Amino acid sequence: MTELKYQALVNTIDPALRFEHHYAGYDVYRVTQGKTPRILKFTRKSPNYKCVGEVVRMEALALERALSVETVVDFVDFYEKGGYVALLRDFFDGELVRITCMGEIGEQVRETVLGLHGVGVANIDIQNFFRSRDGKTVKLIELGHAVLEGNPTYGEYRSIDLSRLRNYD
Repeated sequence: MTELKYQALVNTIDPALRFEHHYAGYDVYRVTQGKTPRILKFTRKSPNYKCVGEVVRMEALALERALSVETVVDFVDFYEKGGYVALLRDFFDGELVRITCMGEIGEQVRETVLGLHGVGVANIDIQNFFRSRDGKTVKLIELGHAVLEGNPTYGEYRSIDLSRLRNYD
């Protein structure tokens, strides 16, 4: 797809956004809103909407609940228009953190997970932490596998033992 086609797709969702980059293999684009970099994650409504669209919707709800958790990227907006379901979140510039060798970052990961539990979110995939380029900040960049309080499986994921996160070297 050309850059013009990507921009046309972004315009379908929100004409105020400007296309910047497509992450290959994913319906995830880096866009700008004014001068602010954001991430737009979306899916087309289709017969599979119940599964795929619901994942985007649940992630948006989880990110919205997690606004008070400093180490989770901020939720910005949710869209359901132009045949798409989409969420807009802050862009966090950094690199993926390997959880198996985290040292003191393990405590930040642990605090993030506990913070999420405090707002009724259990995330079954804690491998999407990014460290800022200066190495000072760690953030969970997506909640695509989140389970919200009230879901029958929420208690199962919330009960995972987090003590081992303190011991990574």
